[in-house]
Amino acid sequence: MSAAYLALHNHSTATRRLLAVELPGRAQASADLHTTVEEGGVSRMRPLELLEVPAGGSLRMAPGGVHLMLHGVRLRAGDQLPLRLRFADGQVIEISVSVRKLRPTADSHRHHHG
Repeated sequence: MSAAYLALHNHSTATRRLLAVELPGRAQASADLHTTVEEGGVSRMRPLELLEVPAGGSLRMAPGGVHLMLHGVRLRAGDQLPLRLRFADGQVIEISVSVRKLRPTADSHRHHHG
């Protein structure tokens, strides 16, 4: 499993809803929208059905917050990973993100899936 972090900017006058992220050309791979919540002093990841980007605003994914969980894909620093973003209004945006080396944080040992 890997994580991906994006910055989404909405220049329209309506809220945008990101419903899904796909990994084109990787039939066995998937991406899930997740957030991290604090429960009893332990950070736990929880799936999200969608992400809302407010009108004229932005949403920044980051470790310990909203992120993409990537399954079934092997990544190396320096790779480019194509992603397909699917929005509720039917718009599809294709992007490519750079793969960077993981930098552990002081509390990275406290994150658990649940």
